Amino acid sequence: MTADPMYPPIMLECGQHGKLLSRLLRRQFLVVRGFDGMPLNEFWDLLENRRRPFIIGVGGNRRLVETLWDRAVSLDLKHLSTEGAGPEMVCLSGHIMPDSCGCVPYSAGCVIMDGVTVRPGARLGLCCLLNTGCLVEHDCVIGDFAHVAPRAVILGGVTVGRGAMVGANATVLPSITIGDNAVVGAGAVVTKSVPPGTVVVGNPAKPLRERRPE
Repeated sequence: MTADPMYPPIMLECGQHGKLLSRLLRRQFLVVRGFDGMPLNEFWDLLENRRRPFIIGVGGNRRLVETLWDRAVSLDLKHLSTEGAGPEMVCLSGHIMPDSCGCVPYSAGCVIMDGVTVRPGARLGLCCLLNTGCLVEHDCVIGDFAHVAPRAVILGGVTVGRGAMVGANATVLPSITIGDNAVVGAGAVVTKSVPPGTVVVGNPAKPLRERRPE
């Protein structure tokens, strides 16, 4: 991962997750400027002549991530992941295994935190977030803008849909589909597929309610 020192990357929406990313990126010799609570239109004005690559410093609110990504792409801004060989963030202790062709399975904008393991054959979608210490087993698909929370375990052949969230310490059993925008509660054990937009909790996981807009 590289960045032009004349045009350090700028972080869009630097909340608590963004502050953590800033510290980790500095550890990889990148200078990151973040702004907390600044109106979004002012962010775009700070990207001088489109020369500064951007990073999205948002954790749980995946709808906001999608909004920021779409706006930045519409303005033809360059994401930091296009500046070098890695995604937006790969912490030094993350373990990402290439597939049999030697391909690394992530898309632009992925955030891969400390202690994450991704097994061969898994595919990671646009701007997905794999949080601290989670495991994504072989042949899984993590959808665009999805979030796998700390210590969650996604077993083989699982599909996590676009914008879905798998909560901390949850376990998803093999070959299950978590629908788009669904939520798996913290500590849940998912034994069957979850419909889109549904919140499930418990062991075994059962529907609780529909997901509320963020």
